[in-house]
Amino acid sequence: MKNTLRGTRPSGEPSAMPSLPADVAQRQWAPSDRAVAAQRQALEWLHRHELAPDAKLREQIEGIHVGAAFVMLFPNGTPEIQELASDVFTWITAFGDVLVDGRESRDRDFTALMLHSSELLHGTADTVSEPGTGFAAALADILRRSEELLPPEHAHRVRQSLNSFVMTQNWHVNMLANAVPPDLADYVVARRHLVGGWALIALLGPLENFRFSDRPYRDPRAVELNKAACNLLAWLNDLRSYERESRAGDAELSLPSIVVRDRNCTLQESLAIVAEMCDAQTVDAQGLVARSRRDGDLEMADYGELVCGLMGHFAYWHATIAADRYR
Repeated sequence: MKNTLRGTRPSGEPSAMPSLPADVAQRQWAPSDRAVAAQRQALEWLHRHELAPDAKLREQIEGIHVGAAFVMLFPNGTPEIQELASDVFTWITAFGDVLVDGRESRDRDFTALMLHSSELLHGTADTVSEPGTGFAAALADILRRSEELLPPEHAHRVRQSLNSFVMTQNWHVNMLANAVPPDLADYVVARRHLVGGWALIALLGPLENFRFSDRPYRDPRAVELNKAACNLLAWLNDLRSYERESRAGDAELSLPSIVVRDRNCTLQESLAIVAEMCDAQTVDAQGLVARSRRDGDLEMADYGELVCGLMGHFAYWHATIAADRYR
């Protein structure tokens, strides 16, 4: 993977479009029949649970092509686990787009949903399966299938990741309501959870058909690598969506705006700083892989290469396949 993720626009302004690793840029990303079917399933699940009644928001959520993504990125995963991962990320994306960004819906439904979601995630709800439609019913469906499809330790990690996502959404909404932006350090911590990166890490083992031991979830080196991947996923998302959010007047709680305030700099300087932050995460991840390879720790090196590859795929996916979502 290339060390630099920074590019420039023709004007010379730092670009929100990172450079792509050669292996990613040259890959043929034509969806297979299975990917097309998985994408259809993802849309059916979104519609069945009525997570986005508004047509414009629904189109925005569909624009991430999440069903196809998990088939194309994880060809060794079983269809059931690919679909589970797809539905987890559909739920996370819809949650942010409909309830957090859609303030009218948030004001009406958010508090009750947070309480209900906490009950489901802590296993204290009256029933495992929720009747009807909506975010609680969809979350109950995800948790039930996680328990059925995954070994207990993996199902627990998925539950933990969704719990951290829900808890941090409370932080996010409080920040929006109080109009007091966080400092950069707090934002970086929160953003790792808000974008769903930990859910992806929790599902990596199952998506890779359980070829790794539990070390990637407890080895300190792997924990830092996982954190870097979550950071990069969050920051790329902020960079790609910044222009659209700025046009909508809704970019105050976004990494480029946070850096402008934290460093007292211009937007152009902020974009360059964010690019350097992305570079640093990439270099750190590559360093871990190289050290593991030199030490003969083949499992950690293989896991690191998988995560580094995903970093490149994140950049490519945001810039191409999901690009319409961010325009």
